[in-house]
Amino acid sequence: MKPVRIIPINVLYTLDFELTSIFAQRQIWLDGVLFKKETPRNQSALIYLNGCTGTYTDLITSESFFAPCKSLVYLPYGGRYTVLNIQSKIHEPDAYLVEFNMLQNDECFALARKPFLITTANPYYMEKSMRETVDCYESIPHSPALLKSRIFEMLTQISKDDNTFKKQIYATISPALEYMNKFPYDTVSVEHYAKMCGLSSGGFRRLFKQYMGKSPRDYVIDAKITSAKTLLEESELSVKEISEFLNFESTSYFCRLFKNRILVSPSQFRDSKKNQIL
Repeated sequence: MKPVRIIPINVLYTLDFELTSIFAQRQIWLDGVLFKKETPRNQSALIYLNGCTGTYTDLITSESFFAPCKSLVYLPYGGRYTVLNIQSKIHEPDAYLVEFNMLQNDECFALARKPFLITTANPYYMEKSMRETVDCYESIPHSPALLKSRIFEMLTQISKDDNTFKKQIYATISPALEYMNKFPYDTVSVEHYAKMCGLSSGGFRRLFKQYMGKSPRDYVIDAKITSAKTLLEESELSVKEISEFLNFESTSYFCRLFKNRILVSPSQFRDSKKNQIL
C-alpha cells in the first residue's frame, strides 16, 4: 500500500470529496481481548465506544491513548494498531463501526496516519448519528444516498468541532507560541511558557501538542534549526558561533540535531547553498 495523502481534519468540511466502500456494523467485544490490526487498513473508519473502553496503540510509533466509554475514535486508512477493549457489556452493542473511503480526484486520502481520539462538542449527537448510520446500513432495502448523507454530515460536524477546538487551544497557548516564534534563541523553560498562558506545566504540554502535533521542546528546536539554516546561508558566522547564538548546549549537539532533521551537517548545508549560487 503506497503512502496515503493526509488532509487535516479541521479543513475537511471545506472540501468536495466522494465516499466509497461504505460498511457499518454493531460490535460485541470480549472483555480484555487484545485486537491486532497488523496489516494496513484498506478503509478509514469511525468507531463509537458505546459500552466499553479502549486503549489504542499505533504499531509504527508505539504511541498509545485511552478512549473512554461514549467516545469516538478515528481509524485511518493504512493504519496498523492494536486495541485492548475492557468493561464490555456484552448484552448490548459495545461499539458502532462505520467504514468508508474518502476520495478527491480519484485519490484516497486519510485524516491521519495513526488512530486518534476525536474531540466533539456534542457527544450525544455523535452517538445518535453513529447508531442511526448503522441502522441505515442494515435496513432492507437501504438507501445509499441517505447512508452517504449521514456520513457526510458526521464528518462535517467533526471537522467543524475540531476547527473550533483548535481555535480555543490557540487562544490559550498563543502568548507562548508567539514568543517562541519571535525569540527562538531564548532559553525559556516549559514552566515559564506555561505561566505566560496561565496553565500548569502538564496542561501546557498537553494543549501545545494537541495544537502543534509536537512537544514545546521539539517546536523550539525546529524553530532554532530554521534560524540556523538562514544564518548558514546569509551570514559569515561559523558553525560554532551560530550554535552559541542560538543557545544550543554545545556545537556537537547542534550539529547532531541539524543532521537529524536536515539530513546533512551544517557545513555541508552551507557548502551546498554556495554551490547553488555559483
